[in-house]
Amino acid sequence: MSITATATITDRGQVTLPKAVRETLGDIKAVEFEVTDNVITLHAIPDMSGCLSKYAKHSAEPLSEVRKKVWSEVVHGKTS
Repeated sequence: MSITATATITDRGQVTLPKAVRETLGDIKAVEFEVTDNVITLHAIPDMSGCLSKYAKHSAEPLSEVRKKVWSEVVHGKTS
């Protein structure tokens, strides 16, 4: 499927995803932007609810490090 849509960047750097894009993404609440040269690719990130639970009782790591690991797992399917 291919969708072409236009959005405006506000003075604060914000962009509202066009309705057609939001409808295509469905219930996705987070996205990742990949910029290569002048091409921007938008990747949908699945819901992260509960992703930190496996770290809750077993880790003394700072929360910032745990977040990095979780984002890596969710976005890239990798573990650190």
